[in-house]
Amino acid sequence: MKQTFILSAVALFSLTSFTLAVSAEDGSAIITPDSLLYETTREIEEVVYDLTEETENKVDLQTEYAEKRLEEAEEELEQGDTEQAEALLEEVTEHEQETEAVIEEAETTGEDLAALREKLINKMAERREKMTALMSRENLPEQAKRGMAKALENQARALTKALEAIEKVDTDEDEELDDLIDDMDDQADDSLEAEAEALEALKESEEERLEEIEEQQEAEEKQAEALEEAAEKQKKAEEKAAEQLKKS
Repeated sequence: MKQTFILSAVALFSLTSFTLAVSAEDGSAIITPDSLLYETTREIEEVVYDLTEETENKVDLQTEYAEKRLEEAEEELEQGDTEQAEALLEEVTEHEQETEAVIEEAETTGEDLAALREKLINKMAERREKMTALMSRENLPEQAKRGMAKALENQARALTKALEAIEKVDTDEDEELDDLIDDMDDQADDSLEAEAEALEALKESEEERLEEIEEQQEAEEKQAEALEEAAEKQKKAEEKAAEQLKKS
């Protein structure tokens, strides 16, 4: 029964892979949430993951899924669907959390996963750069920027946790490991600096928008006052004309 189920899943996965390959030739490789095949591809992801047992393979799948969600989020932002993009970015964080849970569970059995953690951190740093670049877009709506800032904050915590885990690993290559951690810290610092710049730009943008609103309100108030004065003058002129007509 299990073998039949596995063969069916593999066949379904192969069929979808062929469909995706055809889509790629047409220039539409990314299957977005509004695509007809999207739900099918997500179901296949779950089936393939459930059938995967090796720790490294499970981590590779979660990494692949996180990168897919990020690509899908970018596509949704291009289409102007910020709500769907935020949901996909939250899933990126969920995949990273699941990856950490898989590694921690494997480490309780005595597996040495230092190399896998290093690989994972590199992938996380790459995704962080992409997310920071997305957040820096000038045409990105304010709501989307806030969602990106939240996703970056969650990822920063996951990245810090992964780095701390590596620092606790006992190894004979301490110097090499220290160099790697320093490189990762530098990448994290660069990403955090870019994030801070993006948030500062967001703050300035919101302040400029508030100033524009205040200026518009002041202009409307002045216009209202001018109209009121004009109406008052018109009323007085009509009263004066009426008095003159009455006297004549």
